[in-house]
Amino acid sequence: MTQPDDMKTLIREQARAWARELAVGKPTQATAQALRRWCALSPDHAQAWRHASEEWRSLREVADTFRREVPAPVPPRRVSRRWMLGASLSGAVALTGVAIVRPPLGLWPSWSELGADYRTAAGEQRDIQLAPTVQLALNTRTSVAVSQADGMPRVQLIAGECAVSSGPQSGVQIVAGDARLSVMGGAAQARRLADGWTRVVCTAGEARLDHPARQVVLAAGQETRYDARQVSEPAALAARDVPAWREGVLVFQNTPLDIAVEEINRYQRSRIVVTSDALAQRRISGRFRIESLDEPIALIQTLYDAKVLRVGGLVLLS
Repeated sequence: MTQPDDMKTLIREQARAWARELAVGKPTQATAQALRRWCALSPDHAQAWRHASEEWRSLREVADTFRREVPAPVPPRRVSRRWMLGASLSGAVALTGVAIVRPPLGLWPSWSELGADYRTAAGEQRDIQLAPTVQLALNTRTSVAVSQADGMPRVQLIAGECAVSSGPQSGVQIVAGDARLSVMGGAAQARRLADGWTRVVCTAGEARLDHPARQVVLAAGQETRYDARQVSEPAALAARDVPAWREGVLVFQNTPLDIAVEEINRYQRSRIVVTSDALAQRRISGRFRIESLDEPIALIQTLYDAKVLRVGGLVLLS
C-alpha cells in the first residue's frame, strides 16, 4: 500500500536515524533485530533503509569532491585541537569537514588522508613502481604521499600499512609518525596502529630507523614498534608472525576473537561485531584467504556454536 507523502518523509527520517545509530553507535543483537522488524513493516520502510545506507556511503564521494575543489589548509606537524577548531568552515561544507576529520567506521577518508597521492579502499591492495628498482605495495585502507628526499623516493605513511623494496644500488624511505625508516637494497613493511604506535618489520637486507629517541638498525626478520616518545628493542620474528598480507592471507595464531575480528574488518566494507563478551575472549587460529573472509565466520560458528545474524552490512556474532 502506498504511503502518504508526510508518512514517507517520517519513514525516511527514521531510516536515517537507524543509519546513524549503526554507523556511530554500538549496535547489539537487539538493535539488529529491531531494525529487521522495522524494515519488514512495509516496502517503503525497506526502501528507505536502502537509501539511508547509500547516503552514508556517498559521503565518501562528497569528501573527494571537497578535496578537489577546496584546497585544505596545511596543518602544522602536530595538529592541535585548537588548530582544528580554528580551521572549521561554514555551512554545509563545515559539516562535511567535521565528517572528514572523524569519519565513523572509516566509511570515507579522514582529513589527513585527503592529501594522499595513493589510497586503497577496503579489501583493495595495490602495487606501485616508484623507480626502476624500487617498489611500493599498499595494503587495505592505506593512504600514502610520495616525494623525493636524499636522492631516493620517500613514502609518507598516513594511514594503514605498506611494504617497500629496493635493488642493490637504490634506496627508499618510509616516514610514519615521528620516525623515518631507510632501506638500501632490502625490503621492509610498516603499519600505523590504532593506539598511536607504528610497527616496522625488516623482511630482507637491513633497515635503519631514525627516531627522536634513538636510532635502531633492523636485520632481516626483526621488528620494532614506536610512538612519539619511545622505540622498543628490536625483536626477532617467528616465521608465522611475519605479516602475510602480501600473499593475500591473514594468519591468526591463538588470537583472541575480538582482535581477529578487528583485523578482518580492515579488509571488508561490511562490519563484524561481537556482541558477547565471553565469545570475544575465545581464540582462533588459521590461515584465511583475504578474498574469502566468510571462512573465519563459519569456523567461529562451528567451534563455539556462535549465532550469526546478518543485517545489511553488519554481521553480528553472539
